[in-house]
Amino acid sequence: MGKNSYYYGGNTNIREAIKSYFKLLTVKDKVVVSILLVVLVIVFLVVQKLVTLSIIVGRTKQYERMPNAYQEITNDVSNEIKKHEIFKKDEKVKTISTTRRNSKTVKYYDSNRVNTVEDDGTSRSLATRNIANITTNFIGPTTLGDLITDCFRFKLDTEKVDTADCYVISGIQSNDAFYVEEDVKNVKLYLAKKTDLPVKIVEELNNGKLRVTSYRYEFDVVTDRDVSMQGVRR
Repeated sequence: MGKNSYYYGGNTNIREAIKSYFKLLTVKDKVVVSILLVVLVIVFLVVQKLVTLSIIVGRTKQYERMPNAYQEITNDVSNEIKKHEIFKKDEKVKTISTTRRNSKTVKYYDSNRVNTVEDDGTSRSLATRNIANITTNFIGPTTLGDLITDCFRFKLDTEKVDTADCYVISGIQSNDAFYVEEDVKNVKLYLAKKTDLPVKIVEELNNGKLRVTSYRYEFDVVTDRDVSMQGVRR
């Protein structure tokens, strides 16, 4: 077998070959090789993180531009809004915000106007350029430089949430990467590996409490009736 004998003996012989190689090196050479190996491992991990983040950013932006989508956002702590629903079909959007006192506010976005209906039947109509849209709560880096920087600023792990395998993006509060409020100290975003859609976001507040927000999505299920205005004068 000659020179190739190590390859026929499996991983054990390969390890022995590496050990034998290191024994032939001087102390200085061992230090250099060790440093190079560490650098290679770091580069591999950064590149792996870079690729994963770029894929996540691309897919989440695609979801936000979906023409037909439903989103449910639920808060389980002291936020005033307990549940927020978004129905989107083409250029029409309806949102329903339910407070902890179970009062509801319904908004209809159509073209350049928003029509609001309160629980007591009062309504108002205003001109607006801002149309509500589904969101993944993850802005993400917009340039290659920001993407590389974020690889060092934010931690990327994996974790199982209920039955879903998730990516976990965590780091200090930053409006450059997350949609967060000013009272947030740290944030951790869980995205389902299968879809890259958020499962939940856990925010550590400045007062030490945690705010947990859960997400649910459905696509191609919203009908014209879901977004049609009811009880609102055009």
